Amino acid sequence: HIGLKDDKTLARRSSAIDLVVGGHSHTKVSKIQWQKNKRGKSIPVVQAWAHGLAVGSLLLEVKKDEDVRVLDYKLHEVDQTVTPDPGVANFVRSSVKRRDMSFPFNWNEVI
Repeated sequence: HIGLKDDKTLARRSSAIDLVVGGHSHTKVSKIQWQKNKRGKSIPVVQAWAHGLAVGSLLLEVKKDEDVRVLDYKLHEVDQTVTPDPGVANFVRSSVKRRDMSFPFNWNEVI
């Protein structure tokens, strides 16, 4: 959670990282950002935007003693056309109530 610029720096300075799934800068990364590492290997860097506005899906092929391969990456924007799942909605409502009882802050304030 260091921001896209630093996500790329992390990948560039590494020799053993296969993938960076970042955050913090709330950057909408619709297409994979590729960054060469110390060994010259291309490392995928992704972020799924901010505040639940999108959900990223990343399909990888991972085999022993081989490089991780990206098979597919999509950023799915969350808008009014997405039908809420009742079970997930109940879980979220319950979690918010428990959070608010333990931490009485204004959670809707953007800092």
